Amino acid sequence: FLPVLNPANHSMVFVRTHARTVLKNNWYGIPEPTGFSSLPINRFDIVLLPLLAFDASGSRIGMGGGYYDRALEMVAGRQYYRTPQLIGLAFDKQKCSTIQARPWDVPLDGVFTESGFKLFTNYTRYFTL
Repeated sequence: FLPVLNPANHSMVFVRTHARTVLKNNWYGIPEPTGFSSLPINRFDIVLLPLLAFDASGSRIGMGGGYYDRALEMVAGRQYYRTPQLIGLAFDKQKCSTIQARPWDVPLDGVFTESGFKLFTNYTRYFTL
């Protein structure tokens, strides 16, 4: 599944892909699948998120536009379930000392960098360290 942006309402869905999926550049120039088979975000176990920066508490700065924060807002207040796990993809040099999170920012559960994996939450259903 890959994200597909809807600039008209600033929303994002995740569309199923396969070997023959046709990709078309969106208005940001990012290739997106052209299919329509999507799943709601709560059906995923893990979502990998691009980011510009992160800190030691799991706060992140995204790519702008708030697409991921809006798509994942139902995850922010999770008390009774822990999926999907939100994992950032970054380089070590993208780590900041602190990021001032805004109320709508959805924190990461962990991050992968070239140095390895860092878990921010205490929940380890999917991860063994």
